[in-house]
Amino acid sequence: MSLPNSTAKAKIMVVEDESIIALDLQIGLEEAGYTVISVVSSGEEAINRCADLEPDLLLMDIHLGGPLDGIETARHIQRGQDIPILFLSASIDDLTLKRAQGIHAAGYIAKPFDAQSISRNIAAVLTNNQSEIPL
Repeated sequence: MSLPNSTAKAKIMVVEDESIIALDLQIGLEEAGYTVISVVSSGEEAINRCADLEPDLLLMDIHLGGPLDGIETARHIQRGQDIPILFLSASIDDLTLKRAQGIHAAGYIAKPFDAQSISRNIAAVLTNNQSEIPL
């Protein structure tokens, strides 16, 4: 995946338990000029790393292996930090959306995603242009 170049340079944490997808995201984000400060595969790792690394944005899969999925991970992180979260998911159904109520997600990106949608959503979040992001 190759993301279009972006003028907004940001520190991004990728939370994705599928290693191929995580690597693809990391490479694309770095090619676009973003700094990927961490790639983690579990909610617990994300919670522990967020406090130390202070990312500008989390790109997080909703369905993570382990005891915490992306929604529960976001709840924990948002209790202590104000970090925008873009959720990634292969399926975003009504039950998932209902569980995510109360989470201040910046948006949802459906898998399989393309470079343009990732870049457009990240740019919209970082410039606070939330009206461009589908929720």
